Amino acid sequence: MIIRSILILIVLAALSPRPSMAADYFVHATMGQDTNPGTQARPWRTMARANQQELVPGDRLFFARGQGFVGALVVRGSGLPQKPIIISAYGKGPAPRLMNP
Repeated sequence: MIIRSILILIVLAALSPRPSMAADYFVHATMGQDTNPGTQARPWRTMARANQQELVPGDRLFFARGQGFVGALVVRGSGLPQKPIIISAYGKGPAPRLMNP
C-alpha cells in the first residue's frame, strides 16, 4: 500500500505543470547575432529577434548601453505583480536608443 501511494505521488508530480524558469536575455546591436541564444556572452543583435521571444514572469530583457535599436518593442508574454518582466540596459555608457521609425 505504501509503495502504491509513493508511485501515485511520483506520477502526479511528473504530470503536474512546472513553473517556467525566469531568464535574462541580452541584445547588442554590434556584437550580437540573432542566431545566438541571447545570453550576455552571446547576445541577439536586433529588436526583431527580441520580439520573437515569449517572455515569462520574472524574465529580464537587457539592451546594450551606447547602442541604437530600430523597430517597435513588442513584448510577448506577461509578468505578474510579484514577478514582473523587466526591460533595462546593461554595460557602460549612455542609455540605449530604441528608435521606432
